[in-house]
Parts: sequence; structure tokens; C-alpha cells
Amino acid sequence: PGLEALQETVKEKDLNRVIMGGCSERLMTKKFVNALDAVGLEGPQFGMVNLRDHVAQVNLGDPEELARKGAALVSGAAASMRLLEPHKPIEVEFNGPALIMGGGVSGFSAARELARRGMESVIITQAEGPDDVLRELPRTYPGNVLYRGELGEMIGAVFEDPRVTVKNARQVEYVTGHLGEYRVGLKDEAGEVAETLGSSIVLALDRKFASGNGSYFGDGERIIDQIEMERRMVDRDIPDGNVLFWVNDREIGGESPEISAAAAWRNCLALTRDYPNVTPRILYPNDIRLPLTGADLEEARRLGISLVPYRAGVHPTVQVGYVTYLSADDHMEKELQWDMMVLSSVPEAEVQFQDLIRWLPIFLENSGKIAKSPMKLRPGQHTDEGLYLTGSAAGLGDINEMLRQGKNAAKGILGLRERAQNGGLKSPAVVVSIDQDLCEGCGLCSEICPCGGVETKTTTGGAEPRRVDPHACAGGGTCAASCPYDAAKVLNNTTQQLEARVRAVLSRMNENEAIGFVCAWGGMAAADLAGIKGYTYNSGIYLIPVNCLGAIDPAVLSMAFLNGVSGILLAGCPPGICHYSHGVDHTWNRANFIKKLLTLSGLDRRRIALGYADVNQPEAFVRLVDSFMERLAGLGPMTTDEETKKMLLAMHATVHRPRVRWILGVGLRRPAETDYPADQRSALEFDSTMIGVLGEEYLAARVLNLVAQQALNTRQIADALGIESEKIAAILPDMVKEGRIIREGWVDRYPVYTILA
Repeated sequence: PGLEALQETVKEKDLNRVIMGGCSERLMTKKFVNALDAVGLEGPQFGMVNLRDHVAQVNLGDPEELARKGAALVSGAAASMRLLEPHKPIEVEFNGPALIMGGGVSGFSAARELARRGMESVIITQAEGPDDVLRELPRTYPGNVLYRGELGEMIGAVFEDPRVTVKNARQVEYVTGHLGEYRVGLKDEAGEVAETLGSSIVLALDRKFASGNGSYFGDGERIIDQIEMERRMVDRDIPDGNVLFWVNDREIGGESPEISAAAAWRNCLALTRDYPNVTPRILYPNDIRLPLTGADLEEARRLGISLVPYRAGVHPTVQVGYVTYLSADDHMEKELQWDMMVLSSVPEAEVQFQDLIRWLPIFLENSGKIAKSPMKLRPGQHTDEGLYLTGSAAGLGDINEMLRQGKNAAKGILGLRERAQNGGLKSPAVVVSIDQDLCEGCGLCSEICPCGGVETKTTTGGAEPRRVDPHACAGGGTCAASCPYDAAKVLNNTTQQLEARVRAVLSRMNENEAIGFVCAWGGMAAADLAGIKGYTYNSGIYLIPVNCLGAIDPAVLSMAFLNGVSGILLAGCPPGICHYSHGVDHTWNRANFIKKLLTLSGLDRRRIALGYADVNQPEAFVRLVDSFMERLAGLGPMTTDEETKKMLLAMHATVHRPRVRWILGVGLRRPAETDYPADQRSALEFDSTMIGVLGEEYLAARVLNLVAQQALNTRQIADALGIESEKIAAILPDMVKEGRIIREGWVDRYPVYTILA
């Protein structure tokens, strides 16, 4: 009934925004959004303030004081909602072929399914024909001689299908664009680059297997590995006798004994079919689960294929004609005869077209596995809709599973095409956008973006404005918060909205109270759970939720201090598990940046702090808040004299300087990075450079504020700021060149400076 009443009120009052003061956003938002969608309101047009878990349940105090705090949080949400921009979704055209890159077997499966459904595709591979693909099979998927004929027919049919274009390429020069309009530059052996267009991308990347270190057993004639075994089977070069497949991954440092066991089983089947005088056997450690069904075990008994487990951890001993092993059943040493022994192969880290990592939102894990950027989003949010990662490079598995992956990727692409044809493939409501008139094309956003949503340009020097693929953008916003020219912003969650929210909350706060920015995945979730569990903490903290701390522009933090906040606490995901990859790391840099400016302003840098909150540890969040508020109590309220206000005004102006924002942006470290920007040699050297730049720009901001009030000469400026004339004289000519101030005559042999009227 309440939802029906809400819908009626929205229609009666013609409302286009709704704020609900209630309980957990995680519990209730979806219910309200669904109800409001029926009357024409989208998700961003609804906001929730958690009065129960952030005020009533966790704070002890006078009810009127708690009501004042609740009213402050609601007024902040209202101030933000007033600046909400209408969402104008962009329809995506989906006319081009699908681009299938990497040459993996799953890519041919995807192309076959697309062709069957009437859609064209372009396969970009290093293979020149079906034979090249089949020749690589023992190295990419050992144990598939049994299916070689069927796979050959499928791959050959794809090469011949008129709806499939196969392009042989040795190197991918670039990948740019977005869903519906990807552009790929391919370099041939002559060094020429040709561009291929497509609407979506399937990365069909396979890892290769290599020979394990079994050379100490023999000379490579009687003891071989799976790769060599399959070559000999294709060449019909298998002698009569006992062939023993030893699944020895554990002994040679392999990571896939189950895959090796499956390969051994299939090769045993092929041997019994093609070599009647060969007796195959499999020796495997007893702590792995054989990937065989009951029907497979029955067939093994019928064909006389012995499956022999040995006690894992006890290395079998190889002798001429025999291998000794410890029985897993009775702990007795036993022997197996062999005339040819086949050892496991091990996967390599190398992957074809590994350079694609540079251009697409994928990365290489330490294990050698390729993964998509680990964006964990709310239900209903999607990223990388036009990018599909298939093949064993993303996770070792059976070839049938990889063929299914390719088919499923094709179905996903066909679904996107259908949505586009029906007008349903539109940009999401909360993504980053870039103002093409303000963007200078510096490329900093594409370097910082963790989700691959900002296109990467192939030109050097970069004067061309960047664009965002809304279907790849996860809406984290750390790129927007780094833009030196204020060209990037998070739609429906802009810096201007956050500033308005902070100002509204601050206007109702008492002195020595603090603002706490909490990320949706760490701090806010822990705060919600603290309320549910009935924990209490200092009531002087006002929590402002953000999707990611990385989206907080440092200008918001300086603005809060300029408007009188005594302290700022930032509570985000624990290091290493940030839901937006590097958002919390970037926040650390920005908090440290504000600390340096507080020091320049003569204020205590401890007034801002970054903490970490795990959703499952609400008690730790309580300790974090109480500890920060105890620190703030020791520091006392923020000084409000006129001189401090001037310092804070200069601090706020410094944050907006493109030069300052640029050096902060290029200094945002990713955990795995070791190189520092430009010619910096170390962390200390880079930090020293930043301190120097901040000092120069902060001093320039103070000068600008001073001459904006009246025209002054060099000596007067130096005296007013209490700084040596030489330091002032060094920066004034540059400020004139930049057009920030003008020189207006001379007084007492010193030039006079002011600003344009």
C-alpha cells in the first residue's frame, strides 16, 4: 500500500525526484526503484538516506540532536538531487561484424554460431589455414587426437564460410572505439597497418602447454610427453606394447593434473581404436578426481584400460621396463610394466596476442591467467557488454568447455544485436562522460581508468579529445576526479552534486563535528551492519555515501575545509580488494595531497584521514570512527580567523590548477607499478617534486587573492605575505605570461600587479 501511495503522489505532484529517509539502501532501494520505474522515474532519480543505521541505531544522545543530524543528512541528499541532470540515453548502433581475436579454438566455435544465425564475423589469427590450427592443438589442448577429424571439419567449414573473414595478422597495433564501433589496427609482415571495424569483440585466447622437466628419466625416445605422443599418433609412429600415461603434474610443478588425466584418457581411447597391439594404462595420484563418468569407467573395463592410483606425495621410481609406486589401497609397493611412458605437459604463461592487454580492460595475473578487470557492480549494472573473454588463457579447462564458451559468447553478441535492433541498447544512467569542448586530449583519464571505458588514442602527443564507451564504463569515477581540465564527470553523480551535498550538511553541523565519506562497498556497508547489530559510536560524524572513494575530486575535500569542517574521514575498501581496482589507492594519494596543502596553510594535517572498512567487520568501522573523533577532539575546532580563511582559499584555488591536477594524476600509483612519471627515480624524488609544485602554485594562489583586492608592487606583496621579495619576484612574470595577473606600471622602482577588471 505504501508503494501505491508513493506512485500516486509522484503522479499527482508531477515529481521527478524522490528522497527516502529510512533504513538500508541495500535492502530497500531496488523495491522503491522498481515502483518508481512504473511511473516514469529512473534509478538515479531516487535517493535513500539511512537514518536508522547511520543515526538512530548507532548514536546515543538527545533525540532533538539526532533529529538535527538526520535533517542535515536529508538536506544534503536534497541539495545533490536538485543538481541532477536529465538522463538522455544514447542508442547504440550495432551494424558491424563481430571481431574474434586471438586464434583460439573457442573463436571458431563463436564464428560458426554467429554464421549459423546470419551474422558476419572477422577472425584475427596468426593461423593461415585449418592445418595451422590443428597443428597447434597438442600444445593448446592435449588429448584431442580422438576428435581431430571433427574439429578439422568444423574449423575448415569456418574458414570457407562466406560470412566469416579470416585475417592473418602478426601484431595488433591498436584497439580503439566502443561497443558498436570498435577499430582494430593490424600490422602485417611488411609493417603496414590496416584498420578493421567491428561492433563487438571476442577474445579467444589460449594458453599453450610445454614439455615438463622429465629429461632426467630418459633420452626422449621411450619416455616422452603428451605433446610428442600426439605428434607420433598423428604420424602413426606408435610401437606395439605397454604404453603408460603417468599423470605426474605434481612432480614437475604442473597445475592441471585433472586436464592431464583427461588427455591421457582420450589418448588411451584413440590407441585402443587405432592400435590393437597396444595396451594403454594410466597412473595417477590418488588425491585428484578423475574427470570420468560411470560410463567412462565401464568402457575402460571393457577396453582393458587400467586406471591405477598411487599414493600422492610418494614419488614413483622409474626403472627400465618398470615403474615402482606406492599403492593407495594397501600401502604396498607395486610395479607396472611399460614399453613407452608418456608424461604430463605443463601450461606456459605465454599467450598469443598478449599485447591486447595494453588496449583492452584485461590483465595478466601472476599465475599466467588472463582476466577481465574485476569490476563488481550492483545488480542491474553491466560492463564490457561488447567484450567477451573465452579460451584457456582465462582458465584452463576441457576443450568441450571452451567450445561452449565460444558458442555462449556468440549468443551474447546476438542478444546485443537484437536489443540494438529493438532500440533497447542504450547507455546506462551513471557513467563517466567527457565534455569534448573542455577535453585537451592529454590521455590521463585513459591511463587511470580501471575498467577500460575511456578510449585509447593511437596518436602521440594527444590533442584529440577522448570519448567514453558507456557500456564498458563501470561508473567508478576515479578518472573524472583526476581530469586536469574538469572535462570528465560522472553523470548523475557529479562533483558539483557532491559539493552541494557537503555544503548543505556542513550548514547544519556544530563545530568540531566531522564528515565521513564512505564507499558503497566498504565503509557504507560496514556502517549499515554496525547499525543492524546495534553498535554505537561518536555521533559527531556525518556519513556521506559515495559509490567509490576514488570518485571524490580533491576539490571537494578542500571545499569542505574552506566551509569550516573540522575534520574529514575517508572510509573505503581494504587495500587490494577495492571494487574499482585502484579507487582506494588513488584516494590515498589525494588524501596525502590534501595533507600537504593543510601543512602549507599552517593547519594540522591530521584533520584528514583515510581508513579501511570491511563489510564483515562493523566493529572495526566503529573503532575507526571513534579513533578519528578522539583525534579531532584533541585538535579542537577549526580556526575561523580571517588569516586562516585566506590560507584555505588559496588551498582551494591550488587544487583547481591544471598543473597541480596533472602532477597528482600522473602520480596515482597502481599496486604493481614500479616506474615513476617523467624522470623521477624514486618515490621520495617524485614526492619532492610534488611538494615543490604545490609550494609554487599555493604561493601563486595567495598572490592572486591579494592583488585581486588592490594593486600592489612586488615589495608590498612580499611584506603582506611575509615572504622574501626574491621568491615573489620569481613567480610574478610567469603569472603574467599565463594571464592570471597583469603588470600595471611601477611604484618605488617596483612593478605593480593587479588582475583584469
